[in-house]
Amino acid sequence: LAAAARRGPGGGASKGSWPTGTLLTHDTPVLPSYCSKDGPPHIRCGSTFSDQLANVLSGGAASASSMAVHVEWGDADVAGPFTLMVRCRGIELARAEVAAMHQALVLEIEQSDASPPLQPGECFVFELSWPSGSRHLHVLAPLAPSCLAHGSLVSVALTGAELANTKLNAEQLMAPRFPMRFSSVVRGFGIEIETLTALGPGRLGVDATGAVNPGAGAALDALVERCVESSPPHSLAIARRCQSWVVGEDNAIVPALERAAQLAAEAAYPAGSDHAKRARQLLLNRGTHKTEFKSPAPPTELSFGDGAADEIRCMLRLVSRVGVAAPSIHQTHAIAAGKMEPEGSACDSGCAIHVHINVRNVDARGKVLSAREIVHVVLAWVRFDLVTSRFARAWYWREPSCA
Repeated sequence: LAAAARRGPGGGASKGSWPTGTLLTHDTPVLPSYCSKDGPPHIRCGSTFSDQLANVLSGGAASASSMAVHVEWGDADVAGPFTLMVRCRGIELARAEVAAMHQALVLEIEQSDASPPLQPGECFVFELSWPSGSRHLHVLAPLAPSCLAHGSLVSVALTGAELANTKLNAEQLMAPRFPMRFSSVVRGFGIEIETLTALGPGRLGVDATGAVNPGAGAALDALVERCVESSPPHSLAIARRCQSWVVGEDNAIVPALERAAQLAAEAAYPAGSDHAKRARQLLLNRGTHKTEFKSPAPPTELSFGDGAADEIRCMLRLVSRVGVAAPSIHQTHAIAAGKMEPEGSACDSGCAIHVHINVRNVDARGKVLSAREIVHVVLAWVRFDLVTSRFARAWYWREPSCA
């Protein structure tokens, strides 16, 4: 309906949308929309987001603020006229038209055309339409250096002297930085945190037959024991729960690109310092374990109604003192192939945080969801996809496993 409205009364091209208050009836023509798998024509962007990202990470300059989108006609045989338009936040920014196929149809726009400026994760929507069909392409705004936030991705382990001078208190470890309000919905969930941690002896008593016993587990337990004398009973109980997290290996974790590791290390510590060098080694998987921290399974899983927020904060702050790195960008398809590949290019992250919501396990907290209720959740995710993407770092917008 929206596509039909933008073409104006009678199906002819219009410079704007329908007047406010116009009612679309059952007689209003509706343009079918096809997946690109149905064949040409296709809308192509001259510079994809991952191409721009690859350029920045290889030491190149930041991308220009403009982008050009064109139509590839291929072997399609459909009748025109054809209209290529772009909109942002539902507002049309520009359009171009041709009468028939195989004529040049291009739109070039500046990022400044969007007012207010696009925020991270927002995109331009390009639409190619003709009397019998349409195509759509969502394009992220040109990459800005400010999108590449490399801070808070690495923390080197405390040295013996630093540890001796540090007084650990569980209550301080779980103290929130900002005021928080929790949902009243009781629901159990689990967290998996993929990281690179420093080598070391693993937990005592853990059967490591056929599996890696990362040193981070023993180091974490030792830090919890240091909290015993200085922590109130309630806080200490939550810190003790951190010892029930599984500390294992995940071979899917991979090191960061050299340039990404350098940027992350320099964002955390002064350039050239011993800490910066150690941080870089962590990020590049030199002298490390590929470590995954897993919260307990049902029936003792995390729940915000049972202190999960405090436990997660405590766990993360303990892990940061153990020495941990979260490799950001492992590779882009463009870099891996040695050339730019606009079609299908993406950005692969080195690690991730996974959250598993318990909706079908009868042993977990919360009501078991029906199939219909689960479909509602999926549809809500699709609806708010562009909203949730704004909470992710720039490279996750095109991470294949997170799309």
